[in-house]
Amino acid sequence: MKLSKHVLLAATLLSSVALAAAPLAATSQAGASAVTTAQKTQSEALPNPTTVYVKQASAPVYSDAQLTKKTGRTLSFGSGWRAFTKITTASGDLSYNVGGNQYVAAADVTTDPNSVSTVQKQNGVVYVANKAGADTYSWKTGKVNGHLAYGTGWRYGTVTTNGTTRVTGYFVSSDQILQVEDVTGAKPGSTSTTTDPSKLGRGVFTVRYAAHPSWSIAKYTLSNGTLKYAGSLPAGSRWLAYGTMQIGGQYYFDLGGQFVPVTYGTFAPAK
Repeated sequence: MKLSKHVLLAATLLSSVALAAAPLAATSQAGASAVTTAQKTQSEALPNPTTVYVKQASAPVYSDAQLTKKTGRTLSFGSGWRAFTKITTASGDLSYNVGGNQYVAAADVTTDPNSVSTVQKQNGVVYVANKAGADTYSWKTGKVNGHLAYGTGWRYGTVTTNGTTRVTGYFVSSDQILQVEDVTGAKPGSTSTTTDPSKLGRGVFTVRYAAHPSWSIAKYTLSNGTLKYAGSLPAGSRWLAYGTMQIGGQYYFDLGGQFVPVTYGTFAPAK
């Protein structure tokens, strides 16, 4: 089992200037071949939003779509980046434009956040919510290496996250991970209490819209004091929260530059 971050349109690759700059062919046949090869390179506008996640230890950033000029900047493993266009050739995907004249190699990234798993320091307690108990898994091998009883509480000091900072598991020992689907932040059967949202700090936010528990909820970005819709978060998913912010008279959890109303889920504070 595998556990699992601006804004100009990319320039058209097949400009007349680019074709004019192509090497002169020795024969008309060779010239036709060169043009044909160039024409097989295409720039595809991507749906909004499309995010790519770095799946290598680091990914070089290039200033051209053909990946010939490195900028000296690199993107870190697991980080997610808005992608605006995808550059393809006859042999497949070549690169993604991640804003302005910035490109990353398609081979260095993925659009699947669950395929890039990393760890972050976070303290707290989780309880086994699966009535059949919960298996633990090894971070090193992905294999089952233990089983914990329903209702038992376990302290963790590290969490596993995917490319969207979604929490996917909890380290309850040096190499035992409880899956997020099997646990809860409150002891099963206990009653949660209302807390002043201004006093909520770091912890784990679980999506649960009380009126419709199976519904996804909206998430927002903040620009010049105005919230803008940025997609949705699925019911039951869990996310690292870095505190709250009051926006327009309502409190929101800060999920790392993305915001959700505090009333749209439950919260387990870091210990």
